[in-house]
Amino acid sequence: MTGLPLLLLSIASSGQQVVNTQTVKAPQPTFYNLVNPGGSWVRAREIPLFKNREDSIACYEIQKELYTSIFRNPSEITPAVRKRRDSLNRHLMAIFATGIAGTKQVYFANPKYTSWDSVAKHKNYTEVKTLSISGMDQLPDDVLKCTNLEKLEIINASVRKLPRKLSDLSHLASVEIYNNTSKHFRLAKNVTVKRLTFQYQQPDALPRSYRKFSNLQSLFLTNNNLTQFVNGARHNKKLKHLDLSKNAITLDNHIARYKSLENLDLNFNKISEVPSSFGNLRTLVSLTFAGNSIATVSPRISSLKRLEQLSFYKNQLTHIPVGICGLTSLKELDLAYNQIEAIPDSIAALKNLYVVYFSFNKIVSVTEKIGELTNLRRMYLHDARISSLPESVGNLRKLEILRINDNYVSHLPSSFSNLVLLQDLDLARNNFHSLNIDITAFKNLALFDISENPWDNPGEIVRQTKPLADRGVIMKNFSIEEVATYHPK
Repeated sequence: MTGLPLLLLSIASSGQQVVNTQTVKAPQPTFYNLVNPGGSWVRAREIPLFKNREDSIACYEIQKELYTSIFRNPSEITPAVRKRRDSLNRHLMAIFATGIAGTKQVYFANPKYTSWDSVAKHKNYTEVKTLSISGMDQLPDDVLKCTNLEKLEIINASVRKLPRKLSDLSHLASVEIYNNTSKHFRLAKNVTVKRLTFQYQQPDALPRSYRKFSNLQSLFLTNNNLTQFVNGARHNKKLKHLDLSKNAITLDNHIARYKSLENLDLNFNKISEVPSSFGNLRTLVSLTFAGNSIATVSPRISSLKRLEQLSFYKNQLTHIPVGICGLTSLKELDLAYNQIEAIPDSIAALKNLYVVYFSFNKIVSVTEKIGELTNLRRMYLHDARISSLPESVGNLRKLEILRINDNYVSHLPSSFSNLVLLQDLDLARNNFHSLNIDITAFKNLALFDISENPWDNPGEIVRQTKPLADRGVIMKNFSIEEVATYHPK
């Protein structure tokens, strides 16, 4: 007997069913919670494979003692108990550091869904609206008796095909498939399902085409080790949402035209370049590339004239791509956590921007053209290298949130007083020696942070900001007591 069955038993004891697993690469030494005392549900969980049975048993027994006695009664910890706790923790981490050969990924059914075992036992077919089927190689015929079924989950199974008769379930709108081990999964004709999910598969286990699901509107293909963009749903005329996040996609293959696609999620892949074929996705409204390593973007991205939301959060951009400034319908632009050094004058073309994130870049200065973004409500410029704001910032009269904290700004432009709708203003950790504006004129201000600036006269800053504190503005600089008790001489 190996240590694995014991670990599976320890996790299953929290009320979660474990059926199949998938082996993944060995991790760096880390901490694993084997007992799961909170019992909170997760879809997938990584557990360790121990090198020997003794270490497996020891880790489980140590955590069981810690959670059932020591951690449960923290108020009763005596010096002796504390010594025992520390000894157990040292032993536990020593095993985790040297006694683990690898890990397994374990998948759990949704506890809010009715299990098929329960349905088969109670024969309450027509009462079931959400159903979970585990560990089977085909769907039971009696599933068709669940005439009010709305959501179907298939997990840890080896089902090869969704049968055509599923279309007889007129209320079935969502099918979710997790860790299904059969290859080249097939979809029979279906006119009811609007939402389809495949997760924790290998690429060759996914359908090659989704065309037979003619009413499909949302397709979720996250966590499937995909390396290429999925073109198999290009003929689904009603498809609006495609989620390809958390894969290994590089965008090296051609991207086919999707005629109705509006939302595309490519977060957390292995993309380094956005190719020109992205210009084929002209119906997109939202496009996200967060957590990739993108350094180059084809100018053809400007073809996405309907695009309203675009995210390059946490990539490797050194400048704002030229094509972005041609996206005149953009309302939200996220460029945070890149290596951008300048905001170009061409940014002025984005007249419809409501929200823009420039934070965590290497931006030194802000172009005067920023003042032409007159629809801006929120602008995030914090954690950069900015030393001043242009006078044109006063034209952003609809601005409600402005964060320029963690820069080198020493004064605000005279036009700043025009920003009367500001509700959240963060000037913390800059180079302000004094406040050169009448801050009390900002009647809508609810949060004001000026902490950790090198004020020449802190008492004067207290005097200037005391009226804000008196009317309930959340202040971050001096203590509330210091502001409340300040009395001018």
